[in-house]
Amino acid sequence: MDGANERMRANEDMGKEIKSLEKLKEKYKGQLMLAAKLQNLQKDLESHCKVEDHDLKRKSEKAKFFHQKLSGYDKTIRRLKSELTDAELSSSLYHSALVQKSKDLQAKRDELNAVKQKLNAFHSLSPDSKLAKVELEEAKRELESIEKKLSSHIDFIHT
Repeated sequence: MDGANERMRANEDMGKEIKSLEKLKEKYKGQLMLAAKLQNLQKDLESHCKVEDHDLKRKSEKAKFFHQKLSGYDKTIRRLKSELTDAELSSSLYHSALVQKSKDLQAKRDELNAVKQKLNAFHSLSPDSKLAKVELEEAKRELESIEKKLSSHIDFIHT
């Protein structure tokens, strides 16, 4: 019986070994599938890196270009400021100052026109104050005369 027991144990061990091998085979298939997925992912990442690398290089070149432009603009601004200083340009000639002066000038012109309109009423008077007083007295007498005539006409109409 020892031989039969040994065979049974050997068969059991072999069954266990077969099951263990099957499990290893399944794990191996899973690992192969995972390795294939990882390879595909690696290829995708490498492709993505190439695209990103190209974009990064393009953006870097643009940044260099803009930096050069900015540097050129800075030099131009410094040169123009120097020219303004050399020309002794005062801030009163800047656009904003000129606009404000234009507004102030227009306000003064408006004031002057108002004063001129007030003065126009006095153009008929003589520039000599004594003569102007005489003309004023004559105008008062003429007004009195007209008022008397009007009053007499009104009286005449009522009677």
